Amino acid sequence: MLVASTAMLVAVSLSGCFVQETPDATSSPVPSQTPVFATEEEALAAATEAYEKYLKVVDSIFADGGADPERLLDVATLGQYEKELSGYRELASKRLYGVGKSRIESPMMQYFDSSTSNVVIYVCLDISATDIRDANGVSTVKPNRVDRYTSEVSLESDGSSLLVASDVPWGGESVC
Repeated sequence: MLVASTAMLVAVSLSGCFVQETPDATSSPVPSQTPVFATEEEALAAATEAYEKYLKVVDSIFADGGADPERLLDVATLGQYEKELSGYRELASKRLYGVGKSRIESPMMQYFDSSTSNVVIYVCLDISATDIRDANGVSTVKPNRVDRYTSEVSLESDGSSLLVASDVPWGGESVC
């Protein structure tokens, strides 16, 4: 079965070590970073736009049968890309491909950190206009698939844009 948001169309960490340098006693303090978003409304609009771009890339990779999944790195963190990768490989190995477009409705702010510009939103993900087909063009989607569900999407700022860091079905109250 395909995983994460990849699996949402078919079925439903990165850890690193780094050396922290001791600051030079003669260096001046770094000024605090100005928040990227002035309001929660701006953050929600930017997160919604970033997630729509992400879905467009996901749909494109599906349409291409899982080919060139590294395109996801333009709109997602490395950790999210790695979570999705096995699903794309499975799609390619089974010679499946996607048709249609995913869309979101009712984006809602869940969390916003103005100091890091990281955002978590809830969205109603509608995949009713999508299908996964085999090499003969026959649908592989089960007739009882849930076509609309709430997803919790975490986005992280890379300094210039928001990247999807996680996209998971939400078990709480629906926004659909």
